Amino acid sequence: MGQHASSAPADPSRGSRPRAPRFSRRVKLTAIGTGATLVAAGAGVALATGANAAVPAAAFAETSTWDGGYTGQYTITNTTSSAISNWTVVFGLPAGSSVDSLWNGTETASGQTYTVANASWNGTLAAGASTTFGFTVNGTGEPSSCTINGSACSGSTTTTPSVPASVPASASAKPSASASASASAKPSASASATATSTGGSGSGGYGRFSPYADLSLYPLYNLSGAAATEGTKYFNLAFITSGTTACTPEWGGVTALNDSSIASDISGLRAAGGDVRVSFGGEAGTELAQSCTSASTLAAAYQSVIKQYSLTEIDFDVEGAAVTDTASINRRNQAIATLESEDPGLQVSYTLPVLPSGLTSDGVAVLSNAKADGASIAAVNVMAMDYGSSFPGDMATLAEQAATATMQQVQSVWTGLTTAQAYAKIAVTPMIGVNDVSTETFTVADASALASWAKSNGLAWLAMWSATRDSECSGGAQTFAEATCSSVVQSAGAFGQGLSAY
Repeated sequence: MGQHASSAPADPSRGSRPRAPRFSRRVKLTAIGTGATLVAAGAGVALATGANAAVPAAAFAETSTWDGGYTGQYTITNTTSSAISNWTVVFGLPAGSSVDSLWNGTETASGQTYTVANASWNGTLAAGASTTFGFTVNGTGEPSSCTINGSACSGSTTTTPSVPASVPASASAKPSASASASASAKPSASASATATSTGGSGSGGYGRFSPYADLSLYPLYNLSGAAATEGTKYFNLAFITSGTTACTPEWGGVTALNDSSIASDISGLRAAGGDVRVSFGGEAGTELAQSCTSASTLAAAYQSVIKQYSLTEIDFDVEGAAVTDTASINRRNQAIATLESEDPGLQVSYTLPVLPSGLTSDGVAVLSNAKADGASIAAVNVMAMDYGSSFPGDMATLAEQAATATMQQVQSVWTGLTTAQAYAKIAVTPMIGVNDVSTETFTVADASALASWAKSNGLAWLAMWSATRDSECSGGAQTFAEATCSSVVQSAGAFGQGLSAY
């Protein structure tokens, strides 16, 4: 997980805090504000507090959890009719829970009460604008007794079951298993739009369905052996992060790029006619853009991975605190522009958190910065999962809503794109079976429905989290997410076969 500037927390995934080997998600959405109502706004989560609200609104989200702690985030939205120049949020935590570290704000503590004032750069908000601050908590107690700019925050609270301790983080054992890259699929030709001066889109004959393979697990996932079961020869390999030496790319931050087992598996898949896309980042670890100190050294680090595996496709999974880390976002996009100038055929995608209402404003800012830095983004992959109780409904429909809203946001960044071209820049990744939000289940029927919808709208590609989970658990159906099975009754590879219909 990334951080913003020097006040950000150390990576909570390291050390003794285990995390499930997955994307992190907003597993809880809590609306806080006087008479607050959570509303779906195109660019993310906003709070409506009445037409003449005198103070901004604050929304709390729990962005990731582990045994004994979590990462939280407040989104401050200026719901007033004029600009504000500062904001202060005060909240309490119950005994046994405490803020460990905080970023994007200035914190003072008095017992169990925490006061967070804006940083120097995010206090001024135009009407309708938003910003965030985040923090890690030791303990499981949630914020309460919130005030913003001196006004009491009273609103409904939604609760979502956390992932149980039985879901391992990078479970298992072998450090080298943590080393898989997310290399995989070029957007298909039919899903690609003609490049324009306002932003290109991918082209190429890659597989339209390319599931993630979680290489943090042991034994190592067999790409070539599983290709037939999943109905595809193309995979996204998750994840490359910075290793123990700063700005050094390694699988899961622990396994060298020249690991023979990973290299041979990729070669075996290619020999069978398939290919891979490597994904940088993910929930755990430190993405290279936060470790390298300049765009040039960052581009060199990315290039070493591209050359090691002869890649034509790379992906950047930016989530948690990293999605608000403006310095690393700018470095990454500058590095992407350098890579694309050196290899015009390179296809680059961003994987970003999403709600059915679309990307957050921070996610849109990542794309806007990419355009400003001259980086051409072939696809925007939305993580269609773990929305929370504020968004009930079947998971296929919610994924379609998220993709549609993101398509419109893509048009707002690359204004010259038609609707068809914008859809051709959208990819969707659901979490199959029981999600981390255990009330959400993406079914095999949802997989078929999403594949049909993607085909009718010409999406760039589909993925899923993850091929490693595409089988029934040994005990059958379960009420919580597992790392190596779907927690629903299914035949082996059923989700892959359903989604590969695209």
